[in-house]
Amino acid sequence: MTPFFSFVFSRLVRPQAVALSLQPVILSTPVIGQPLNYTIPGYAGPITSQQWYWNTGSGPVLIPGATGSTYTPSLTSARGGATDVGGFASVSVTTPYGTFRSQEFSATGTVISQTGVLTVSSPTSGNNFIATEATTITILTVCVVRLVCPLGPNPTFYIETTVAPGTYAGGTSFFGDPSLLGGTQFSSNVYSHLSLAPAACIDQVAAKPATATRPGTSTGAGFFTKNGGIYDANGNLFVGRGLNRLHWDCNRPGNDTGLFNAKANTHRLFIDTSQNWLSVNKPLIDAMISNSVVPHIVIPYVRANFEATFSGTTMTVTTMNSGVIACANSFSAGAGGGFVSTGVSGATVIKAQLTNTNGSGIPGKEGTYTTSTSNSIATPQNVVYSNGTTGQTAPDFAIAAAQVWVDNFSNFGGYERWMILNIINEWGASANTYTASFSGTTMTVPSSSATVYIGQVLNGPGLTACTVTAFGTGTGHAGTYTVSVSQPTLTSITVTDCTWRETNITMVQMLRTAGYRGLIVIDAPGSGQDAPTTGRAWTIINHAAAIKSADPQQNIAIELHAYGSYGAGQLATTAQALASAAVSLGIPYGIGEFGPANENAASGSITTAQTLEIISVAFACGLSWKYWAWDDPVTASNPFTTYYAACLQANSNYYSTLDRTQLTLAGQQLLLDSTYGLNTTAVAATVFP
Repeated sequence: MTPFFSFVFSRLVRPQAVALSLQPVILSTPVIGQPLNYTIPGYAGPITSQQWYWNTGSGPVLIPGATGSTYTPSLTSARGGATDVGGFASVSVTTPYGTFRSQEFSATGTVISQTGVLTVSSPTSGNNFIATEATTITILTVCVVRLVCPLGPNPTFYIETTVAPGTYAGGTSFFGDPSLLGGTQFSSNVYSHLSLAPAACIDQVAAKPATATRPGTSTGAGFFTKNGGIYDANGNLFVGRGLNRLHWDCNRPGNDTGLFNAKANTHRLFIDTSQNWLSVNKPLIDAMISNSVVPHIVIPYVRANFEATFSGTTMTVTTMNSGVIACANSFSAGAGGGFVSTGVSGATVIKAQLTNTNGSGIPGKEGTYTTSTSNSIATPQNVVYSNGTTGQTAPDFAIAAAQVWVDNFSNFGGYERWMILNIINEWGASANTYTASFSGTTMTVPSSSATVYIGQVLNGPGLTACTVTAFGTGTGHAGTYTVSVSQPTLTSITVTDCTWRETNITMVQMLRTAGYRGLIVIDAPGSGQDAPTTGRAWTIINHAAAIKSADPQQNIAIELHAYGSYGAGQLATTAQALASAAVSLGIPYGIGEFGPANENAASGSITTAQTLEIISVAFACGLSWKYWAWDDPVTASNPFTTYYAACLQANSNYYSTLDRTQLTLAGQQLLLDSTYGLNTTAVAATVFP
């Protein structure tokens, strides 16, 4: 259905009392940028003058210059620059028989309250109504009800449902339990925290077929992509709606009763491959499959167990026991890391591999490395080292994560029919651009706002693709740098950071060579948020096609993480762009993480009130979503305001009794909202036993 934009008004304006009634009738619902027309039924005589008015709650106000037969609502009206969002028009028409004023609504005689928070639109009759907590309304035709944002930045709709004809008492909620929307929100006309998905998103949802045949490039037995959607092995459309399971709560098989009661159709499982496969990881995945939940598996850490000696800042790995060493300049801000070893500083970071002595030439194994601190251990010692993936930008780090998947194919490969593989959590930098000059292998960057890092892959006009290999006078911004390929003299050209794209191409191809044929999900760069100066989601829209093209299976999807860069009212425009890109590129997009965080900076600044906003916008745009997180408490002092978990208790079988009091407000919205909650919208894949 193509929705109509909704507006709020305060009261009806009655026609003037005259002997001959030639009352004008406005012919359409007001939409920003689209002309309003009127007619006078049964009258074909002359019109002396016309004047349009706008009412936003304080009575009709004359619109200067609006004296034609039509009026086009505007974001900046002639009424002193006031916006036309949140009001309704009327027109006064003078004829030889007198002056007649139209009603602000169609001529139904229905009394409307002065404080409207819900708008009902009938696309067939043009009848429009506003429902409030205090007013009884009568609906004459089947209507679409939308929760509106009269004080928001755009004249767009938010959430909608269909309402049958009838009389509805004041306080009627057309969206289920009002408490799930925050209670007091329903007595206020201020919805500045709500954003509304544009109509084009609805059209694109309808365009995705419910079934599809597997493309010839996809030779696997699991999920595949087509038409911008994800389809299960039986060819049925699958829209993932689910939950993230916290990475430090993923080593407890059986601790998931509440998760399965939540009725999600997918769980994003942060799996630690250093745990025992048979006793920990396999039971976790098997339980999901037996409960008809799609395992969406991602790696949050890269861990290694090895024997090594240390001399100053050089580490020599003599024997690799398990895992892969991931090199980076620092520990992950979101997940941390370090050494677990007697005699090695826990703050030591393994920064780069110097030599490779692994018999197969695999990076991140045996060889020498440079470290951030000096240590002295002459006899090989067993050490365990890990580093989190969130926010890392070094290509070598990502390649190490891909190698973990390669090393564990014998475990994960057999789950292809049911599993979605998410290579690495929140790795990479967004594709920023900056100005630079080149001479030989020296790059000079003049701007202090540029972002440069070791391993950065660069493209630009006249530039042979190259990588930043060393700092000169620059340390990440203005200054000189060494690049991997000698260049001709180039002055002040615009270079683009292509690291995320090129590294993901390499990782996808590594996994395909190892035998993974199923769907691969790639996280957006910029800690998942992809909000560079070029625009939100710019990287994942403009660089995605190259990754898909390089994938032999043509079977990838990309997920955005909506946190602080997507504050109140800011997701809808990006979601629409992702929905459009999904259709044009044939690449599904989704919201892989989102959630409120009042005390945890790593999860941004989204408030609990935005939970319903995001799942409704995702629903309208046909995007999958997974909430962060089911089991991630910040503090127990005030769980309703400080938790951004879906449930109140951490590390237990919470919600195992189906008791909604064990859910946070966000959890109630996610699970129980009658329009967008998991219990309503999560449809299981059709591939389970």
